[in-house]
Amino acid sequence: MSRLRPPLVFIGALHVDELIWPTDSMNLHASNPVRRERRVGGVAANAARAAGEWSERQVHLIAATGDDADASWLAQTQRDAGVECHTQRLCNATSGRYTAIHDEHGELLLGLAETAVAERLDTADACHTLSGLQPVATVLDANLSSDSLEWLLMPDKPLGKCIALAVSPAKALRFARRLERIDLLFCNRREAAALCDCEPTAGIDSLADGLLSAGARRFVLSDGARPIVVQTPAARVRISVPSLAIGTSVNGAGDTMAGASLALWLEHEDLAASVSNAGLPAAHAIISR
Repeated sequence: MSRLRPPLVFIGALHVDELIWPTDSMNLHASNPVRRERRVGGVAANAARAAGEWSERQVHLIAATGDDADASWLAQTQRDAGVECHTQRLCNATSGRYTAIHDEHGELLLGLAETAVAERLDTADACHTLSGLQPVATVLDANLSSDSLEWLLMPDKPLGKCIALAVSPAKALRFARRLERIDLLFCNRREAAALCDCEPTAGIDSLADGLLSAGARRFVLSDGARPIVVQTPAARVRISVPSLAIGTSVNGAGDTMAGASLALWLEHEDLAASVSNAGLPAAHAIISR
């Protein structure tokens, strides 16, 4: 059975997403009427669910949570989506939360991340789980602490292929000076700029060249509605992003693109085709809902 093949493992954030939309024009420094929605979030968690939809392999998630009611809800929702969830419930801790405040067009106006619990992941316990699973690939998101990433990226760890999700410009720096250990990096313009110490307004080719100089060998570099750059040791390819009206939110679209692209790439080894045929359709399903 296909589920008996080596699994795909994600390690990183699993938290509550609180999404907020204005019901009228936003006014800074004033009270604004809004509507709210709670969803399961976290970069690794979002990407794992997407990978599960596109892969015949079993998908696992290793994540730290608090010991509150949210932790049970988060883990069960992942399992309901077909992801095997290995949660480390930390005593006297609160599960992480990401608050996304949108503008009236559904674009992110402000994101507030309270995800420090992810940095408390017990890496020794995570590696014990990895040893039992012997994954084809392990996906690390930059919500993990710098020390955790350093330890997990040591050559003796049973990661299989190593995939990195940059998360944000500030947290992407946790992969700096470690890019040569990573088989595939997913990042956006601002995260790439942070990793290669460039201005965020630099040309996309300059950012791609900067990532190569910093040690990245293979990456997917997104740039909003502009073409995605897919870099492999063999070639640099640009993939056009079809225009699409935003439904309610773009939250999680990048994570979803990464998870779906990765799932297909592990089967076919054609990264550009995987982004085109799986990553973009999966992301667009998130954006248009």
